[in-house]
Amino acid sequence: MIVETTRFGDVDVADDAVLHFDSGLLGLEDEARRLVLLERDGGPYHWLQSATHGEIAMLVVDPWEFFPDYEIDVPDDVQNDLGLTSVDDTQVMVIVSVVPRGEELDVTANLLGPLVVNSANRQGRQLVLEDTEYTTRERVV
Repeated sequence: MIVETTRFGDVDVADDAVLHFDSGLLGLEDEARRLVLLERDGGPYHWLQSATHGEIAMLVVDPWEFFPDYEIDVPDDVQNDLGLTSVDDTQVMVIVSVVPRGEELDVTANLLGPLVVNSANRQGRQLVLEDTEYTTRERVV
């Protein structure tokens, strides 16, 4: 399938590469239900692109690339909803923000709202962690 994007032009992706977030993402409940992960430049940063709204794309990373002690508990009901039966099928990503601050870039990760995906069936959900010290703006070093 062809995904029309404003950042990358038309991108050809396999139909089975679409990630399904039935509840959407926070603040984008209707626009971010069907997403594709675009790996660029071989580094730790990737783009999570809406398959239906070309102007919506978020920079994401595997949180353990920058925060090796990061811990989350995926509630049983979420595991059941996503069909997660093996940790090997669990992919976790966090959204990264890049904000210019003068001549510097302020790069932060949202560790409070991780994205959890069952890589076997392509179902995903954004969590909001409770009882944690993580924030939506953890500095990426």
